[in-house]
Amino acid sequence: MMPYVEEAGFTFLRFPGGNWGDEYLLTEARFDEFVALARDMNSEPMVNVKLYKVSPERAAKWVEYANVTPNTASSTGGSATSRVCTRAIAA
Repeated sequence: MMPYVEEAGFTFLRFPGGNWGDEYLLTEARFDEFVALARDMNSEPMVNVKLYKVSPERAAKWVEYANVTPNTASSTGGSATSRVCTRAIAA
């Protein structure tokens, strides 16, 4: 199936999509798998952060996770390079 996906030329992937995004509890493993897939497809990943019945602080932690490389300082504790995303936007 991957050759067909690559042939389609997707440049942008969103996960999770639609209304399901507010029902899905994203895990670090799923996040990393999705971003790896997007990178394999030469696509830009966009991750929806669950906001329904979840604190803004939890959403902020996902934005930080997406933008901080493992084993580096947090975004509030010094400079760090991007883990997987070129950008993360919190609404």
